[in-house]
Amino acid sequence: MGVKLRALLISSLWAMTAAVAVADTIPATCPLGMQGAAGVECGHLPLAGGRLFFARLSGGDGVPMVLVPGGPGVAPSGDGEGWLNRLAIWRRARPVILLDLRGTGLSGPDMTCPEQTADKMLQPEKVAACRRRLDRRGDAPALLDSRTLAADIIALRQALGIRRWVLYGISHGTRVALTAGALDPDGTAALVLDSLRPSWRPFYSSRLAAQRLAVAQQLAAECQAQPACARDYPDLDATLRDLLSPGTPANNAEEEYVASERRLLLVGLMSRGLTRPLVPFIASRWQGAEAPAMDKVMAILARPSRNTSVGHHLAVICAEDLPKDQGAEAFLSQYRSACAAWTQGVAAPPPAAILPPATLPILILAGRRDALTPFDAAEISENLPGAVVRPVDEAGHDVLQAPGCTTHIVAQFLADPTSQPGVCLTRKHPIAFADPQQARRQLGMENVK
Repeated sequence: MGVKLRALLISSLWAMTAAVAVADTIPATCPLGMQGAAGVECGHLPLAGGRLFFARLSGGDGVPMVLVPGGPGVAPSGDGEGWLNRLAIWRRARPVILLDLRGTGLSGPDMTCPEQTADKMLQPEKVAACRRRLDRRGDAPALLDSRTLAADIIALRQALGIRRWVLYGISHGTRVALTAGALDPDGTAALVLDSLRPSWRPFYSSRLAAQRLAVAQQLAAECQAQPACARDYPDLDATLRDLLSPGTPANNAEEEYVASERRLLLVGLMSRGLTRPLVPFIASRWQGAEAPAMDKVMAILARPSRNTSVGHHLAVICAEDLPKDQGAEAFLSQYRSACAAWTQGVAAPPPAAILPPATLPILILAGRRDALTPFDAAEISENLPGAVVRPVDEAGHDVLQAPGCTTHIVAQFLADPTSQPGVCLTRKHPIAFADPQQARRQLGMENVK
């Protein structure tokens, strides 16, 4: 088949979407930030054991796009106005659908844990108290996997009468999107995977630990290349190695828990443009007498959003992301104990990765400064050989939040998935790392004792 004919057939298939007919859904009040917005309709899809909240955002004539959120546990409905602003550019070409995954935000069952809020360190006794309360209620699962979440998304497509749509996954949402594309290839026009969290291996593994250390070494090299940063933080490379590696076993479980928490926070801080400039200061203070004060600051500033459903988060992590790989233990102390409390003896079967057919168009956006989901070209080539991969030098986690040309790459790919979209030829902008005085001011450390 000629390239032009194949492109014409794909374009014709993409245009075959149903009209506005909606079946088996219930109208719902839109959340704050979306109420009264033009072209926005909200609803619920009843599910066995819950319900799925969604918001339909009107747009151009292109094939619809559905956002598959990450976390796991983050609900877009908690930031309706922010998502409306962020998705405005996509609505020029196509309708967009937002949804809260099962057990998050406005979707049921309610899996929030007031006993253990998302902005606090995980504590097994509080996690267990939440699990006992949910067990008494009887509708919140202890374990959730990507196959279940993907099946919910497929049910929504069918209920909305949409023949085919694009799945746009972010972080953990990329794993769910990959699974949905595998289970529903005829209903999936393409996948856009931003900050790939692949289904073929757990999020915490020794291979990932080594890749995260490589991202940290890159950050240390950037600091060393700047005279002021090198002067303020002369031992940054060794400091980051010490924090991210298990090193000498801790004296007790509590010390190891704190060390694990710092590693997880550091990975997140390195991966985001707003917090990356603060990493040299934070890491250096974790190595000295100011470590307790820094822990207090991080407990306030660097924990997940309160919009994160702790129950959903743990149900997914405990089902899919606790490997037997001992090399990952540097990151898993708190999750081992939290999952033991959460599942209360419920065994999680090993997750089986399922991948979409090689003919499904896939675009992967990867930030080279992303320590949460590091770019792994070899693994992608092995598991998704037909995917188009676009690394972005100056982006971290959630590539499309970073300024640059990635929006145009996605638009080009969706307009013609048979073409090779361009690359981001970004200029090299050195990070302006915060000196100790600036960092103290930005972190509000003057008020922490």
